[in-house]
Amino acid sequence: MKCWLLSVVLLAIGLITAPQVNTQASRPNIVVILTDDLDVNSTSILLAKGKMPYLRDYVVNRGTSYEFTQAFATRASCCPSRATLLTGQYPHNHGVLTSTYSATPPFGGVTQFKDQHTLAVWLKAAGYQTGLVGKYMNGYGSDIAPEYIPPGWDYWQALPDPTTYRMYNFNLNDNGIIVVPTGYQTDVLAQRATNFIKASNSPFFLLVTPSAPHQALNPMYNECSTTGTPWEWGEPTPGSGYFGYTTYPAQRHLNTIFGDRTNFPLPQDQPSFNEEDVLDKPTWYQKTSMSLEDIDCLEKNYWRRLESVLAVDDLIGKIVGALVTKGVSGNTVIIFSSDNGFILGEHRMLYKNPAWDESAKVPLYISLPGAGGHKILPQLVALNDIAPTISNMGAAEVTGITMDGRPLQPLFSNPTTINWRRRILISHWNSPDSPSASIPTFRAVRTVNPPYLYVQYPTSMEPINKEFYDLAIDPYALDNLPPDPTAAVLQGWIDLLSVCSGQSCQDAENNP
Repeated sequence: MKCWLLSVVLLAIGLITAPQVNTQASRPNIVVILTDDLDVNSTSILLAKGKMPYLRDYVVNRGTSYEFTQAFATRASCCPSRATLLTGQYPHNHGVLTSTYSATPPFGGVTQFKDQHTLAVWLKAAGYQTGLVGKYMNGYGSDIAPEYIPPGWDYWQALPDPTTYRMYNFNLNDNGIIVVPTGYQTDVLAQRATNFIKASNSPFFLLVTPSAPHQALNPMYNECSTTGTPWEWGEPTPGSGYFGYTTYPAQRHLNTIFGDRTNFPLPQDQPSFNEEDVLDKPTWYQKTSMSLEDIDCLEKNYWRRLESVLAVDDLIGKIVGALVTKGVSGNTVIIFSSDNGFILGEHRMLYKNPAWDESAKVPLYISLPGAGGHKILPQLVALNDIAPTISNMGAAEVTGITMDGRPLQPLFSNPTTINWRRRILISHWNSPDSPSASIPTFRAVRTVNPPYLYVQYPTSMEPINKEFYDLAIDPYALDNLPPDPTAAVLQGWIDLLSVCSGQSCQDAENNP
């Protein structure tokens, strides 16, 4: 009783302070590193082989870290995924439906994005310093002016088109002034990111978006010579030369993986690689199988892709080094992910956009301050959840829109919770001037417990306009099942999710 009275007296005179929650001083700094086209399998292999030591030591094994094994992009394409990350919305709500460089509605790109309602705007209003370093969205610099700086950003180092995918001699919007930096793109971005950290006061939010391991364009880097037309503005087909085009690694990493079939074999042992029988698939998918020449080029492409990610790992090391030097690493959240996955020969393809796991699943690691160790979480999460999670961390008020995603904090508190999302919507819009133009518009639902993938092609007039896989018994999505009562239920969820918004999305995702 006496101790309680003493505490009350000391609190009243200010010698004891009450716990502060989400005050400006206690809120964390937040760093998000978003790669481009990095698939889960490549990330896992590089970590297992010791090729990403900074990601391993400074994110995966740092503080209290969470590895999400069922994380998905709800639109497996660059521009829509980036809009989703900044808004927490499904594409049908934020309006950025494709990555095409056309401003023609309804496809859009950066021109369709409502940039006055984003994570940067909300965090800045909450007292955060905000910075973006790297790729913004497709069409930035071509469909809108390269000097443009969207609302909410204090520090702007963005890659404008058409040089976004150049590894050297690329343009950069340096806080409103277009410059041509000297050096390898990922290294330049690493330096610009550390400059922001060194100059910023806490709390700050930094979004770093290297273009690796996306294929290098303009000029394209071709690892091997094949016949036909490069994929740049046409649909890739076997024998077209597409399989040889890849990102150019930093000089220091060139040939550190290339040719090493022992440690880095192309995943040809997967049953879906160069899938043998596709007669049960939609017509767009029934292409000639990959030739030996295609596979040879794909293997070289694969090695160069992996080598290009090594500079991204160096970028992580430099960012964390800057956090340590500034003395703020103990109060900084680090999130590592990708805008979508990537298909590397599975289902006879080398690309993204389809709803299969190789394309839609993304690596997602979140490292929080503290000493809680590494936890692997199997719950179904999406890039829709990043903005709600960060908004909560920063005590930022979300204005102008309603987010469809949900904060991940309940999983941080209870990683074993089973009261979580049961399904998500994965979508794709066909745009006639996109490299993926041969893939029809689709809506898909991906579930867990049990895991199903059901894909509907509503505009297709082909005899086979649906895909239905029971991933518990067919994890590689090889056998397209005939419709049954389960498929009808999944179609019902697609109908609900395709028009949902905010709470109605969460209800449709949660309901048994």
